[in-house]
Amino acid sequence: YMMNRVQENGGKAVYLMFGTKRTADHHNSSFDFDERVLKIAVKVY
Repeated sequence: YMMNRVQENGGKAVYLMFGTKRTADHHNSSFDFDERVLKIAVKVY
């Protein structure tokens, strides 16, 4: 929803997934990932 709204208003939006294993799907109380990937994500952003 948010990406669509941004783009509809002339903005740019992107959805990126970085290579890390997840313990569960998003929006799940068991969701977790390896935070070390955040260093790479910040550099890309």
